[in-house]
Amino acid sequence: MLKLISLTQPWASLVTAGLKRFETRCWNTPYRGDLAIHATKARVDQRALHRIASVLPEIMDLPMPLGAVLSVVTLTSCTTMTPALVAGVDERELAVGDWQLGRFALELTDLRSLSHPLNISTGSRGRPIALAADLEVDIRSLL
Repeated sequence: MLKLISLTQPWASLVTAGLKRFETRCWNTPYRGDLAIHATKARVDQRALHRIASVLPEIMDLPMPLGAVLSVVTLTSCTTMTPALVAGVDERELAVGDWQLGRFALELTDLRSLSHPLNISTGSRGRPIALAADLEVDIRSLL
């Protein structure tokens, strides 16, 4: 079963480009498995984009589609942020997440980009959601 999580831009494109390995959240999830990365329809956060560009200048060259599924990853773990965990994260990853102690780091592995963005109107509004079977077929056909 494929689940979906919605991220605003530039974070959805950072995951899809392989520049963001952890999604940081204030909640835990027991889900492990395939996770479609959906870019919300919200405008690109320009302040965040320019802040991140100071550490990851390549971000300025990434496409930033809106309202579309961009990739599929595997959610392999969800770990509480501890001083030891945060200390082991590199500067680039720290620049693209909220690494406050007590939050959660969702580890994203096995990145598979879609051949082209798949426009959809469904979003997750936070936690991962299950997808309708026909939408999962559409996404998997673009891998």
